[in-house]
Amino acid sequence: MVDTPAATAVDLGCEYELAVEKNGNTRLEVMKGEVSLEGGGVSSRVSAGAWARTSTGKWPSVPRAVTASPVFDAALAAYEGGGSLSPVLEAATAGDAVSLWNLLSRVEGWQRAPVLERLSQLIGRQPAEDDAAVLALEPKALEVLWQSFP
Repeated sequence: MVDTPAATAVDLGCEYELAVEKNGNTRLEVMKGEVSLEGGGVSSRVSAGAWARTSTGKWPSVPRAVTASPVFDAALAAYEGGGSLSPVLEAATAGDAVSLWNLLSRVEGWQRAPVLERLSQLIGRQPAEDDAAVLALEPKALEVLWQSFP
């Protein structure tokens, strides 16, 4: 584990770069494996090819693929600032699966089904028996979903 003023990076078997700015803000980019970026009572699961940031006193951002489109990144930033979820779902591509998975635990309960539906479309996943468990944020079901995409 690496503690910073804004977050704690928990190494889950990986290679990553962690930068801490003078004001304590943190930026994490994962090259191999996974890191759990934790702060403010929220955890972001950041996998290889993705990054997340944390500002002092706030929880970690939703991880984004390094290759995420500017449109998706802007929509996600707007959502995190209090904007609508719809543009995020519309702009998402298969490469944004890590972001949508992390969003499941951050959106209101009634918004989880549309996030899961879009994620499933993007990764070619059919509706499954454990969808109710995913929507209830049961850890085992979330892990099975996580393992279902690259």
